[in-house]
Amino acid sequence: MVERIDRVLRTELSRPDGLADKSVYVLDPCCGTGTYLVAVLRRIEETIRGQGADALLADDIRQAAKERVFGFELMSAPFVVAHWRVGNYLAEIGAPLDAAHGERAAIYLTNALTGWEPPIGPKAALPNFPEMALERDAAEHVKQDVPILVILGNPPYNAFAGTSPAEEGDLVDSYKEGLASKWGIKKFNLDELYVRFFRIAERRINDLGCGIVAYISNYSYVSEQSFVVMREQLLNTFDKFWIENMHGDRNKTEYAPDGGTSETIFAMRGFSPGIRQGIVTTLAVKTGKNDTPKTIRFRDDIDAAKAADRRAQLLETLNDPGFDSRYVLANPEPFNRYSFRPRHVGADFKTWPTLEDLAAIPAVNGLMEKRGGALTDIDRDQLQKRMQTYLDPSLDWSGFKLLGSPLSKNAARFEAEKTRKRIIHDEGFKPDRVVRYFARPFDFQWCYYSGVRPLWNEPRPQLWDWSRIPGNKYLVSRQVRGGNPEGPPFYFLTCIGDDHALRTDAYFFPMRAHDHLGDHRSGSLIPKTEITNLSTRTRTYLEALGFSHIDDDPNCYSRPWSHALAIGFSPKYLAEHSSGIAIGWPRIPMPEGRKEFDRSVSLGQHLTDLLSPDVSVTGVTSGTLAEHQKIFGVLSATDLSVRGWGHLDAKGRVGPGKGHIEKRQYTAAEKEAICNGAKAGEIAEARALELLGPPVDVYLNQNTCWRCVPTNVWEYFIGGYQVIKKWLSYREESILGRSLTKDEAREVTGIIRRLAAIVLITDELNANYQVAKDTAHPWLSQE
Repeated sequence: MVERIDRVLRTELSRPDGLADKSVYVLDPCCGTGTYLVAVLRRIEETIRGQGADALLADDIRQAAKERVFGFELMSAPFVVAHWRVGNYLAEIGAPLDAAHGERAAIYLTNALTGWEPPIGPKAALPNFPEMALERDAAEHVKQDVPILVILGNPPYNAFAGTSPAEEGDLVDSYKEGLASKWGIKKFNLDELYVRFFRIAERRINDLGCGIVAYISNYSYVSEQSFVVMREQLLNTFDKFWIENMHGDRNKTEYAPDGGTSETIFAMRGFSPGIRQGIVTTLAVKTGKNDTPKTIRFRDDIDAAKAADRRAQLLETLNDPGFDSRYVLANPEPFNRYSFRPRHVGADFKTWPTLEDLAAIPAVNGLMEKRGGALTDIDRDQLQKRMQTYLDPSLDWSGFKLLGSPLSKNAARFEAEKTRKRIIHDEGFKPDRVVRYFARPFDFQWCYYSGVRPLWNEPRPQLWDWSRIPGNKYLVSRQVRGGNPEGPPFYFLTCIGDDHALRTDAYFFPMRAHDHLGDHRSGSLIPKTEITNLSTRTRTYLEALGFSHIDDDPNCYSRPWSHALAIGFSPKYLAEHSSGIAIGWPRIPMPEGRKEFDRSVSLGQHLTDLLSPDVSVTGVTSGTLAEHQKIFGVLSATDLSVRGWGHLDAKGRVGPGKGHIEKRQYTAAEKEAICNGAKAGEIAEARALELLGPPVDVYLNQNTCWRCVPTNVWEYFIGGYQVIKKWLSYREESILGRSLTKDEAREVTGIIRRLAAIVLITDELNANYQVAKDTAHPWLSQE
């Protein structure tokens, strides 16, 4: 980063000596132990030596450390270490600081996020701490008077805790302006501290008229929708950006270009995992020239399995004279929410309706629990007993607390004892509130629903109300991509579900819905009118295809959603429009012809059955099975304990384990079964084998496996989750407290066979998408 800053100073800001130029003032606003400061001083030394150093070189470096290279630090321990490191470096080159005569490095103990504007009124007196007053005044001199040209560092990523002064509290207000009114973004989080450091840097460089910002930061700001206004403002301030994706998001199990689970370049195997948050390095320059074209270069080609190799690969590129050619140009525009990632969206995709365009009312996010899993369970009976105990009025609070339930512990917006009293008084236990719950793809559990706040953190009473409409169904999707790989970002079901049933936020589009008059304290809503959830444009489209009595026929008003499901499961659609799908609601081509539409709807209805574990599918899970389905996912033994697939972290959250699979080739009998099944399904034998991929045996434990699971079934993702692996992580014996039942073990067999059936209709799904694309109704041109 320091080397890149030095080069950009020379090439973009007319400082031929780079960081050694005496007009270049540098600040690390969160300098920690001084790593960046020492690196800057070493780069200055290198430049001067390269010009033919004289006896005054050491003094030049000391002068830079005292007057041009600044560091701010809030914590006293790293502040002391930073002073020691800079002082030690200066001593090594023969220019020690003379502390006896007041010499010191320009590193100050201060809150870097405050003090940039002169105070209103007198400064706070610090009579007992005169040294602190001097430290504050020296830091404020840098903040208010020094023409800082370069701001660099590694700002903290943790969320704002609400304890900073008012001056800091409104720092990012300008990044929130218009998020809801202009962009329709109602859920956002801009309180991570690195955003505040970006704002401070942007404001300072903007005031100066030119300059450089270079940060390592969370990569969320680069493309996530919450940061659209921030990106727009950064574009208005800076002219050129160079962004390197360092990967490493362990929470999202992000994958690097090499295909292996990613880790940042800071990982040191066997010693430290390094930063566990996905990160980027960003260098942004404001040239001060009005004719400089806006350019965003994004690099995502650090393609090595080990962190050490990635570091070497990254550093090696500094020797490449065509460095800029390693980047891909991004094209930030309103359509892609000014994404700094390259998002090249096809013109045809932009003309298709979004899922929201198909609907009459907005989708609703799934339920949010945040009660330690107390309101959901894999086992219906266990959940019912637990909630009966919780809502038993004869059990006093002290007795209930002894049970150790998460519902006995206070949390944000949750007063445990008060909430229990209220729900016992308002509702009591209701058996019909134990209902099916969509936890993740193919993982249907149980929940106890109550709208009495704040039992659920977010009870989504609209979603509950819609679930009371007999026979109602939902298409589930998300606004922006939350996982990589993601797979189809769709599901179709008949029950309520979790807000993270798809990554990162699952939204439910109901087939039927209610308008509402308002909220009850109980959390249910007063239904006004039951409506079909189709927009006026969608109705017009259906009528043009010859449909009538749309509101009376579920098979009619659900058809656009079934078609959307069929399109969304096409790998070709997902590949061709990856960029567009990543940045917003999926857009769906609607075919002009009735015949093409009906064929797609039929395919979507078949997918709905395959995605529903409670629905028997002849030839796949019931009746006379197809020859190939008989061999998939067969249990090898009777030990049904799941071991090695999941664990609980320090916060009690379930994390994935490595588990154990064994790769192999199909036996002759297995290959024959697949070929026979392919013939019956009118698929070429070679194509069937290609679609499925070679088999793996998936081991529950050392003794038992599901035999012959095709690789492309095992690795199938839906909504950002690897389906079977995710299912297993929540059934780990130490988490579940028991082995699987026979029905649960065979449920996995059923999932394997359902996914195999989906994989084997890939060509049909792709052909269906192609027809819809080629005959797409000119939706937007008629608005």
